[in-house]
Amino acid sequence: MGTITMKNDLNAAISSSTPYTSESVQAFVLNHSYQSSFDRITDRISVTENLLDAIENENGFVDGWSAPRWAGIGDIAFFMLAKTTGQVLARHQKFLYDLGTGNMSYKHFIKILPSLCKYENDPSEKDYIMIFPEEDVDTKDYGTGETLIVENVSELTDRFTYVSINHSAEHTIMGYESFKQFVFDHSDRIRYYWTDYKLAIPVIKELVINRRFNEKFGGKIFAVGKVCSIPQIEKEESEQVHWRTPIYAQYDNVSLLEEPIDISEFRDFITISRQGTVTPVYGEAFDQLRDIIVRKNGELPLIKNVSAYPISLSNMNDDNWIEVAGSFRRRFILESQFRVYYVDRLLRLLSGGRNNIFRECICYNSIRNSRPRVDNVILLNGLYLPVEVKLNVRIENDIKRQCSSYCHVDKCDLNTAKTISGNEMLQKVLVIDTSFIYLYDDVRVKTPV
Repeated sequence: MGTITMKNDLNAAISSSTPYTSESVQAFVLNHSYQSSFDRITDRISVTENLLDAIENENGFVDGWSAPRWAGIGDIAFFMLAKTTGQVLARHQKFLYDLGTGNMSYKHFIKILPSLCKYENDPSEKDYIMIFPEEDVDTKDYGTGETLIVENVSELTDRFTYVSINHSAEHTIMGYESFKQFVFDHSDRIRYYWTDYKLAIPVIKELVINRRFNEKFGGKIFAVGKVCSIPQIEKEESEQVHWRTPIYAQYDNVSLLEEPIDISEFRDFITISRQGTVTPVYGEAFDQLRDIIVRKNGELPLIKNVSAYPISLSNMNDDNWIEVAGSFRRRFILESQFRVYYVDRLLRLLSGGRNNIFRECICYNSIRNSRPRVDNVILLNGLYLPVEVKLNVRIENDIKRQCSSYCHVDKCDLNTAKTISGNEMLQKVLVIDTSFIYLYDDVRVKTPV
């Protein structure tokens, strides 16, 4: 296994502080997806629907929403629907289809789902007629009967979709059982899907509604709001619980963006967390995101003249960053802050500029059959050097093994457009934490024959 050597600290330990102003806040993206459990689809309103309802009916006040533990009153939240939401919905749709039987293809089943839901506003746009119970059915009554979805494809003049709930004769044609038998007997000319899953209709409704949300908001920041309460831990589950994290806060002034911001417009300077709901947004990244939002949506009072810089770093610039960030360095409690205010600038200094720095790079190792992802890769003296960032190396379980996985690889994807071979990489790893800078040297000792 290789060795890690501590290098001379590049910081100047000069104390520096700047006064806090009302325009300095912290900011973060709240990236939520759709309900991951199929069995809980009908338990509660989806998080997107809940948020949109609060914006419309509660004057932008949102209660009991996920928040980072470090959030403070006045901090800015960007609400985003995860890019993976479409995949989750597709998985649920396929699971529902597999719960039934019939001769209707999955492709056709997906196509007609919107017609089985009252969410459609203009019946004239449908290719077929929907037959649905005239009166509302209470949730408690769902599931006392079967669901039969039928589309006639030949011989009959009017094409139609048929849905039966609760076996109620007044809601059926020829009575439910006789109609079902008729469909089965004429399956050569009638496409049908039948299931005895008791919640098929409410599940279809939720899937259709959230498909629409995903088409409009999937992979996009679509709302901006402000924290208006101190975050607290919610110990008891309730209808307000949306994510696994137990920390929640209240938000106000939440407003919907007329032009949502797609992830493709900010992924170059903000890496959305794949491990959790919260992604902090600091410094220049906040400024860039704010400018994109304003350019597309006009000025928003909530984020106008606001900067997301920690208190003692608000006046940091290219000339004084070593002194200012260096004095603050050991007080960082978030790795993302440490990256923005110290590591990113250090890497620019070492590599000669932004164009020589790459983030979240995938290494390929055919021997280990693995694809580890390193925090950064920088160009240094004509070769590429992996960089790993930690808050405290000394509490890492196996930092040497992790660094070793970035060495002697077959190739490395620097980004979606640039891949380098393993021969172009230094067999070393620069490791940076809030106290020291280390250099891991992957020494491979050959055993004498």
